[in-house]
Amino acid sequence: MAKKMTSTVVARAMGVSQSAVSRALQIDSPIGEKKRIEILQKCISMGYRENDAENILVTRKSKKLAFIAGDLHNPFFTSLLMDFTQQIAQKRHYLLSIYAPVDISESGTKLLVSTLQKDNVQGVFASSVMVNSTLPELCRDADIPLVLINRKVASHNISSVVSDNVRAGYDVAQILHQKGRKHILFVGENDGVITMQERLQGVQKYACEYHLPQVMVLNNHRSYQGAYDAICQNYDAIKQRGITAVICGNDIMAFGAMDALRYAYNRHIPKDYAIFGFDDIPMSGWPSYRLSTVRQRTKLISQDALSVMEMMMQGVDGLQRMCPCIVIERDSS
Repeated sequence: MAKKMTSTVVARAMGVSQSAVSRALQIDSPIGEKKRIEILQKCISMGYRENDAENILVTRKSKKLAFIAGDLHNPFFTSLLMDFTQQIAQKRHYLLSIYAPVDISESGTKLLVSTLQKDNVQGVFASSVMVNSTLPELCRDADIPLVLINRKVASHNISSVVSDNVRAGYDVAQILHQKGRKHILFVGENDGVITMQERLQGVQKYACEYHLPQVMVLNNHRSYQGAYDAICQNYDAIKQRGITAVICGNDIMAFGAMDALRYAYNRHIPKDYAIFGFDDIPMSGWPSYRLSTVRQRTKLISQDALSVMEMMMQGVDGLQRMCPCIVIERDSS
């Protein structure tokens, strides 16, 4: 009859204590890394808790990466995170932790980076609105590679992977102009998020090149209610300016603008107002909206971000990638 495999049997075979074997099989237990690997390899060869030992070996050899999530109330960031985790899952030598910070102040950012250091994180991806000068500086001081996703800062030394927002805004304005819509309203936000600033920049660039009336701009807090309220509070001015097209900084805001025009003022979409959003979240295709929008290529963004991170881990810094967008026309325009 085969002898039952136990930690004691493994310990005797290696000439170590039974407690050393037990500690090796507890991922955060105090034991030297070299000794842990030797014991785990012996456990696998002897068939003792083979699956556990293999998983721990993979974990100990893996690089720990962190993803600082953006506004998870916006389904775009959820989709981006899902695509990102799928990319990581295809590479067994990475472990990914998700951080969704609540405090985005300077002190909150310092606390977050301190936590990343304690967690022995070896690379950070950030799509959060907390991206400002503080986070890149703190990550640099902590010697943690940082890749900004769908965000960027003024410094050319900060690696980033972004969508071509300026071109996307330009293309949307062109489509609307070709449909006879010359008077454009852009509904954005007032928190300084550069992605929306670039989208507005693209719209304004087209308007300037083709001598369209100055683009009207309304800022709010990039939410459904914010856009809804912005339309209602400024509707008289919107009518006076002869606005016939509304471009919103994201799809959630476009839903708010659309509903305000339809239900608060009984306007018809797109007869009275053509509406465009950005991101192409799943709800954009719902029959109640059928929103024209700009699709960000989240899979390509995720692939490029991981590629940039791997190059940074080899000592290359300041890498910047830009991904093209796809304009999706539906019933709202």
